[in-house]
Amino acid sequence: MSQRLDRRRGSRAWRRCAVPPGRRLALCRGGPRSALWITLVAVWLVGCGGPEATAPPSATRGPVASATSSATASARARPTATASPRPSPSATPTASATPEPPYAALAWRGGGRRVWGLQLGLEYDAQRQAEAKARALPLAREAGLSSIRTTLRWDAIEPQNVGPGAYDWAATDRKLADYSAAGFDLLVSIVAYPAWATEYQCGGGLLPGMEPEWRELVRTVVARYSQPPYRVVAWEIGNEVDGESLVREDDRSRPADWGGGQPTTPYGGCWGGRAEAYAEFLRIADEAAKSVHPGIPVTLGGLAYADVNGWFDMAFLDALLAAGGGEHFDFLGYHWFPNVRDAFPELPDGPEKLRRLMAILARHGQSKPIWLTETYRFSVAGQPATRLRQRDYLTRELVEVLAAGPVERVYWYSFVDFPAGYSDNERGILDAAFAPKPAFPVLAYTLDYTQGAAEDLSRDAIRAYRFRRLGAPGQTLIAWTLDGAPAILELPAEGAEPAHLTWFPDDLLSSGACCAEAELPPEGGVYHLELGADARYVAIGRAR
Repeated sequence: MSQRLDRRRGSRAWRRCAVPPGRRLALCRGGPRSALWITLVAVWLVGCGGPEATAPPSATRGPVASATSSATASARARPTATASPRPSPSATPTASATPEPPYAALAWRGGGRRVWGLQLGLEYDAQRQAEAKARALPLAREAGLSSIRTTLRWDAIEPQNVGPGAYDWAATDRKLADYSAAGFDLLVSIVAYPAWATEYQCGGGLLPGMEPEWRELVRTVVARYSQPPYRVVAWEIGNEVDGESLVREDDRSRPADWGGGQPTTPYGGCWGGRAEAYAEFLRIADEAAKSVHPGIPVTLGGLAYADVNGWFDMAFLDALLAAGGGEHFDFLGYHWFPNVRDAFPELPDGPEKLRRLMAILARHGQSKPIWLTETYRFSVAGQPATRLRQRDYLTRELVEVLAAGPVERVYWYSFVDFPAGYSDNERGILDAAFAPKPAFPVLAYTLDYTQGAAEDLSRDAIRAYRFRRLGAPGQTLIAWTLDGAPAILELPAEGAEPAHLTWFPDDLLSSGACCAEAELPPEGGVYHLELGADARYVAIGRAR
């Protein structure tokens, strides 16, 4: 459930708000100029297939965890840490400049690596978009991100029922070409349906006789954008399609061009309770896309799957699969935002949410790749300490999700904070001026150290996850203690080579530096890894 705020939209106190590309659940205090905005909207992830085949079990014995007092931990010989100014993760392959069509059929599985990507907000703002292209995208590439999730508005391409010969391609061509030229592959969500075609801009059902127009739209856009110079890797039919189809009183306060009098904004979804209608909508789109290029992946609009105030239909995925919809999506996308659970602690944590979605698929005999198509942990304007919680999200919360099930792709939404005045909740890993926030250097390490098949080595109060890349030497490990108390994790050494440690102290990150690093030699064939609340990243038998 992602949050959307737009201080220009309405002045009703405690209402749902919207900021493009639109979410469903937002609690906003005060009017458009209020200093305090509380926005909560969930867009969540699911998983089944994975980026790599499961690695064979290690022949070495498992780790041994032992609680250790502060004094004991201090007495042990410790490696000397050195500050590192910037991350040095393994290189991410750069996409070719002119891929053979159809690009999606060739590249969507990520070449055996988990693919990381981003989504930008305010794409409709031409000046903001130009700045993002020049300043945010190079930083994203530097961190190892290689994909962008974006939107295609049907009502912008075809505001009147005119047919392909009169489609307005200008804005969409420019946006997708810019992203492609920057070296990113694209996940494109078709949203914002015209009033002449569907019940609502957010969907809800095709109007009578509109099936041919919908089929024609999908066939035409897929044919246009699945070849050079565009790098579209997959098509997403809607966004948070499990959103309720009920129009609430506060929905009527939005401007007409922002979904006023409709269940949500044009960028959201409103098929809740209407899974059979959505299954038909999805079937038409899938068949149309594959009639152009049979290998092009198509998926349902990323599920919020959030049991909050009735805003989302928790039975939607079950009902969709029962209606035969599973035959017409190639991977399952979902959204997850840990800030939402902070406000609603009865919700499942990240790993449990993923497991529940995977269980629904399994109940219907389905096995799908999983993409986390929206996620973030926001910081709060005026509260610098909350920016370091993004470090904890990257090094602990997200790591646990990636270890819980094979997630093939991860997208940070929104990669850049909205400008001042939109929201106090800062979703980005870059600030509104496109400068990296303190946790930004951590992103590249998490991307690198979580590649491969995961193994849970947790014991008692220790959380520890090992990742091994199939066919690649060495291993990585990320570990910490739940209660912050010092403890020792013993790891078998596979030789005399020292392990390489990396961690991310508050003072270094806050100063604009990156991390602390140290070598950890084995003692008696064992690495003794000292742990606390802050995660330790360990590289064994591979380049750091």
